[in-house]
Parts: sequence; C-alpha cells; structure tokens
Amino acid sequence: MKKIFIILLLVLSITNIKAYENDYFKIDIPSDFKKEQVEDNIYKWTNNNKYIAITIADNSNLKYDISSYTDTDIEKQKEYLMKNLNTGLEDYKVNVEVPYIKKIDLNDKTILRYSLYYPTKESTGYDIYQIGNVFTTKNYIITIIYSSDNEINDSEYSFINNFEIKDDKVISIDRIKYIYYIVAIGIILGVIGYILSLKKRK
Repeated sequence: MKKIFIILLLVLSITNIKAYENDYFKIDIPSDFKKEQVEDNIYKWTNNNKYIAITIADNSNLKYDISSYTDTDIEKQKEYLMKNLNTGLEDYKVNVEVPYIKKIDLNDKTILRYSLYYPTKESTGYDIYQIGNVFTTKNYIITIIYSSDNEINDSEYSFINNFEIKDDKVISIDRIKYIYYIVAIGIILGVIGYILSLKKRK
C-alpha cells in the first residue's frame, strides 16, 4: 500500500508539458503557462505572477561566443546588469541584486546563467526572482528568462534542459568587441516584466 501511495504522489507531482516549436527553436513549456502575443522575436508564456520569456537577437555578424568569456568578462557583465537594471527602474526606487552570474555547460553548449532579485514587495505585493540563460550560436543570441514571485528552485526551470536551437555552433572570428550587448535584451525584458506587474496590480 505504501508503494502505491508513493507512486501516486510521484505521478501527481509531474507537471504536464506542451511542446512549442518555430523556425528558431523548440522547447517544452509547462502546461499551466499560457502563451501571450508580444512582438517579433520575443516569445512569452505566463502563469499568474510567473512567466517564461525567450528573446532572439542577431549574431550572424557579431559572432559572440560565450565559451570565450573570461572571469573578468563575466564580472563586467554583472556590473552592466546591475547598473542598467537599476537605471531603468530608478523611478520605482528598486535596487536589483545579481546573486550570481556564471558560465555553465548545458547539454553540448556553454551558456551564461545569471539570477536577479527585485525587492519589490512594497510596490507589487511580492518580490521578483529571475533566472536568465543566454545562448550564442552561429546566427543567434537567445535569452531565456524564468521569472517568479517565489525563490526559484532547479526543478522549476528544468524545462530548459530540453531547449533546442535550430542553428550551428558559433565560429568565432575575433575577441568579443561589445561584451555588454549580449545581455541587453534580457535587461529590457526584466524591466518590462516589472513594469507590467505594477500595471497588473493596479
């Protein structure tokens, strides 16, 4: 009886997923997230105060390659994230924190992963936590952001493990020229997400 009960709990704890595919990528999204129409090259799914957003930028000429990042480059990215997010949200008196930013290996790719914390409880009724993942391929810079009103555990965004980009690896031609550009879209999405949460609350 105990074994049956455990099996039932495991089955009930598995979140249903739905596949999404386009010309750029394919991904399995948890079924409780609903797709929203945003704009070209930005894809977004929401579930109450949580959302998944994917942005696509061109890399065909820039040839950014995250695998070539040094520790110094990553530290500069962190400074850039904090500076630009806080500048974008200064009217709301929000000081965003970047608990970590690091290179990790995901499947056969080296990606840049960072976390963000927005202490926004006074203005929205809840704090905002985000995990960003940046992929570079031959033609694209793709950022996936998972945003939540609770601290994020690994299982919540495990869907990213099945993310597949329809493109080849980067063939680097030079050292990165404009290192900051790579997270710019992620910064914009973070600011937009916060402002939209304020409007929703009103």
